[in-house]
Amino acid sequence: MPAEGTAVQSKDRRGGLRALLDIVGRQSRNFHVMLRWHVAGGLIGGLAGSYLGMYPYDLGASVAEVGYLTSVNALSACVPALIGGALAQKYGRKRLVLYIWPFYIAFYVLTATATSWLYLIPAYLVYSVAYAGDPALGALYADSLDEETRAEAVSLDSTLSGILALTMPPIGAFIVEYLGGIRNPDSLRIFYGFYVVFHVLTMVYFWRWLQDDERYEEKESVREALGSINGLFTEGKVRRYLAFTIISSLSAGLSAPFVTIYIFSEVGVHPTFVGLMAAVSTGITYLALNLGAWWSDRTGRKAPIAVGYVLSASALVALAFADTTTTFFTYYILAALTAIGSAASSALVLEYVPSDLRSRYLGINEALMLLCIAAGTPVGGLIYASLGAKALFTVQAALQCFLVLPYFLLAIPETRRHGVRTPARLLRHPRIPSWLTLHPKTHH
Repeated sequence: MPAEGTAVQSKDRRGGLRALLDIVGRQSRNFHVMLRWHVAGGLIGGLAGSYLGMYPYDLGASVAEVGYLTSVNALSACVPALIGGALAQKYGRKRLVLYIWPFYIAFYVLTATATSWLYLIPAYLVYSVAYAGDPALGALYADSLDEETRAEAVSLDSTLSGILALTMPPIGAFIVEYLGGIRNPDSLRIFYGFYVVFHVLTMVYFWRWLQDDERYEEKESVREALGSINGLFTEGKVRRYLAFTIISSLSAGLSAPFVTIYIFSEVGVHPTFVGLMAAVSTGITYLALNLGAWWSDRTGRKAPIAVGYVLSASALVALAFADTTTTFFTYYILAALTAIGSAASSALVLEYVPSDLRSRYLGINEALMLLCIAAGTPVGGLIYASLGAKALFTVQAALQCFLVLPYFLLAIPETRRHGVRTPARLLRHPRIPSWLTLHPKTHH
C-alpha cells in the first residue's frame, strides 16, 4: 500500500508538472522575458519592500508631510501616465519603454543620495516621467498572455517570481539592523543602490530580449493619438470600470504611505519580526493567489475579487486594533489572504478592452488612479495626524465594505466567457490545484 500510494502521488506530481508546463508554454516570448525579469525583481523587492516606507520619515518628514510627498509623486505622474498610451501607439511600445528607463535609474540615484526629505521632491518628479512607459509595458505583458489561461499565467508569474523572495525579508531585516536600525536612513540607502544596478541591467536586458510588436503608426501625431482616447469612453462598461478605479483608488490612497510608519514608529515593532512575518505572509500570499486564479478561471472573476475586498477590510480592522507585536500576526495573515482576488482582478482588467486600445486604456486608468491617490494621501495624513492611525484604518475599512465593494458587485460585469477551456480542467483535484505540490513553501 505505501508503494502504491507513493506511485499515485508521483503520478499526480507529473500530471501537475505537465499542467504547469502547458500553461507556461501557451504564453508568448514576451511573457517568458518578463517572467525572468519578475523573478530577479522579486528578490530585490522582497529584500527591501518591508522597510523603504520609513525612508522619508527617517529623513525628517512628518506624517502629514509624507502624505504631501506621496501626493506630489502621484500628481506629477498623472500626465505622463495619461499620454503614455498615446506615445506607445505613435513610437512603439518597446521603444518607449527604453526611452523612459533612464528616468528610473536617475530616480534611484537621487533617492539614494538624498540628505533630507525635501530632496525627494525632485527625485519623485524625475520618477513621474517614467510613468509614461507603464501603459506600454503593461500592454506588452497583457498581449503576451494566452486568452484561455490568462488568470493562471498571471498567478504563475507572481508565484514563480515570489518563491525565491520568500527568504529575502529576514535578510533585509539583518541588513537594516547591521547598518544602524530602521530609524537610520543610511541603513536604507543600500537598497536604493541595489535598485540602481538592477534597473541598469534591466534596460540592457529589455533592449536585447523584449520583442517589439511593431503595432504603431509613426505618421499619427500625438494630438491625434490623444484624441483617439475618446473612443474608449463609448463603451459603457469601460466608463463603469474607470469610475470604480476612482473610488477604489481614493480609498486605497488614504493609508498607502502610512502603514509602515505606524508599524515601526508608533507601535515599535522590531524589523526582524517584520521580516519574518513578511516571509510567512509571502508564502500564504502565493498560495491564495494561485487558488484564487484557479477559482477565477473556473467560476468567474468577480467572486474572488469580492472576497479579496472583504479580507482587505478585515485586515485593516485587525491593523487598527493591533497594538503589540503578537497581535500583528492576525493582520499579516489577513493581508496575505487578500491576494485571493489579485489574479482575477488582473484578468478582469485585461479582458475589458480590445488589444488595439489596451495601452491607451491602461494609461487613462493609471492616470485616474494616480490622481485619486494624490487626493487621498493628504487627507489620510491629516486624519492620521489629528485622529490617529486607528481612525484612519477604520475609515478605510468602512469605505471598502460599504462603498467600493457594493459598487463593484452592482456595476462591474463579469468578463470571463463561458465554455472556454480552463486550466482547472487539467488538474486532478478540483479543490486544490495539484501543481501547488511542486512548491511546498507556498503552504507555509
